[in-house]
Amino acid sequence: MTTVLDRDDMTSPDVAGLARERWRRIGWTVTCAAIVLGAGLPWLISGYQLSQVSGALYLSLGVLSMNLLTGLNGQISLGQSAFVGIGAYAVAILVTDHGWSYPAAMAAGVVLSAGAGVIVALPALRLRGLYVALTTFGIGLVFPSLIQKFADTTGGTAGKTIFPLYAAPEAFGLTTGEWAYLVTLVVLLVCLLFVHLLKASSAGRQIQAVRDADVVAEGFGVPLARIKVATFAASAAIAGLAGGLFAIQRQFVSPGDLSLDTSINFFVGMAIGGSVSVPGAVVGGFFLQYAPQLTQHLGIAPIYTPAIYGGLLIVIIRFARGGAAGLVRSAIEATTRR
Repeated sequence: MTTVLDRDDMTSPDVAGLARERWRRIGWTVTCAAIVLGAGLPWLISGYQLSQVSGALYLSLGVLSMNLLTGLNGQISLGQSAFVGIGAYAVAILVTDHGWSYPAAMAAGVVLSAGAGVIVALPALRLRGLYVALTTFGIGLVFPSLIQKFADTTGGTAGKTIFPLYAAPEAFGLTTGEWAYLVTLVVLLVCLLFVHLLKASSAGRQIQAVRDADVVAEGFGVPLARIKVATFAASAAIAGLAGGLFAIQRQFVSPGDLSLDTSINFFVGMAIGGSVSVPGAVVGGFFLQYAPQLTQHLGIAPIYTPAIYGGLLIVIIRFARGGAAGLVRSAIEATTRR
């Protein structure tokens, strides 16, 4: 006896679940392939090209700090450049003037950046939305002036060269640029994993609940103030780590590299990659690194770059609010509905 199965017996949730699982496996496969490719890049491209990729990884870390604070927690920050600057100048000053090792100086920079994040977050608890953004905007605006005020220590507008130079361990047989790239890659991967696991945890759900409806979340017992301050501190720590890596890559820091434009660029990168997407931070970082080069290649003057960024933001807000990650997600959902 032959049994004919009606199409309704194959419930759409089952089909959609299988499709999502398939795409999840594809995503992990692509991720692993990207990690393997990234680890092999020092032997595949030139030193100059590798330095460009290193810059993209540093920018990805800065965008990730924005994803955590703004994308997941809903606190708009336009002062990330200050936290990046704290990490960068901590490395420059502690290594050059006090003889610290690079790892110790980077760790100190992360702690100082996190502490600064707490200091900024505490008074911001009384503010919401636009007023938080304006507060952090002021922090980003003031930071370069503080660097210039303490020119004897920071080097002022002339910048500060870091000495002794960062060197690769002789045992690995790598150049300084190759070693700095691999260190940046490992740090970025660890931070991406941290934010990914945090996002999926109970603490991560509380962080996102505060973003979606803070009053309701507080009514259900979510410690609103503690979540906001802790998220701000974690975001500032990641930004400080990005600053330390920037100092290692460049061996030179100046207030011009850490101006308010840097904060705005991180915000643009977050929007491009997807504000709530962890992998989207990498997309945003590579966009920030290579988009200016592309515009110059097309003969567009650098002065028009902000206008291009602004136009892209308008397009994203209108047609792709989830950024690149949102477009991929929409494509997956369209596939599962078939």
